[in-house]
Amino acid sequence: MNKMSLAATAASALIMVLAAGAASAADAVGTVTVTGQVASKCTVITGGTAGGVLFSSNFGATTELADSSGHLISNFGAFTTNGTGDFQINCNKANPSITLAASNMTTADTAPTGYANTVSYTAYADIGAISGANATSTVTRTVASGASTGPTGLGSGLYVRNIANNVVVRADTFHTAAPSDVLVAGSYSGTITLTLTPS
Repeated sequence: MNKMSLAATAASALIMVLAAGAASAADAVGTVTVTGQVASKCTVITGGTAGGVLFSSNFGATTELADSSGHLISNFGAFTTNGTGDFQINCNKANPSITLAASNMTTADTAPTGYANTVSYTAYADIGAISGANATSTVTRTVASGASTGPTGLGSGLYVRNIANNVVVRADTFHTAAPSDVLVAGSYSGTITLTLTPS
């Protein structure tokens, strides 16, 4: 090989090495940020329209409200939605506000002295809760019929548990104004309204 050919070969090899080095030093690096948004909300999973905001159940006394003397029967006891109108409500942010309201069971007919057209009771809402550290608990709100309580937070750092039957509504201590009151005939109804508002 003559000196000219050797020089040409060496120059060609040097150019290839330099070109390879230049390519790796000139990498272009791009970053793409992927973002999204989740709105704070409470939605129905079971016990109403799935994905909606309304849930409901009916409780009907299986027996006559009045005994043979016309008074509210003494064994007209508690009821619960647990196992009958099971609810699951999911809230995706901690510490949602809870409002519980209850109306008396009433019938339309007028009640003179010694009679009653109203049955009062105490209502409860039991809400399964879980902390960020996975400690579980039950938060209970209580209200007498004819009143409301809240809105108050579930608890700092507490989420509604993401499990079936995480909200239970119940009632007990049904009574008339006086134990001797005679219930007037008719259909009696009242409502218990539980509202969970996202924080």
